Amino acid sequence: MVIDLSDALGAPLRERNVIMLAAGYAPMHLEEEPGHVSFEIDRALQRMLRQHEPFPAIVMGRTWNFFASNDAAPRFFWKIC
Repeated sequence: MVIDLSDALGAPLRERNVIMLAAGYAPMHLEEEPGHVSFEIDRALQRMLRQHEPFPAIVMGRTWNFFASNDAAPRFFWKIC
């Protein structure tokens, strides 16, 4: 019933956790720190960066924060500066 109510209200996942705790249940959705990347995602990104060699590739967040690059990216950006 609590889950159905949260769905009907369109509550965000963080708020659904609060609702579940208030109802006496455990939170359903994992809440991680901002900027935290799970092991599986990190491994997939590293593989994707390696596969783009010899072409430059970078990983940036939605606020243009730099996270990672492959070996070709610094060489490319050094040449154009």
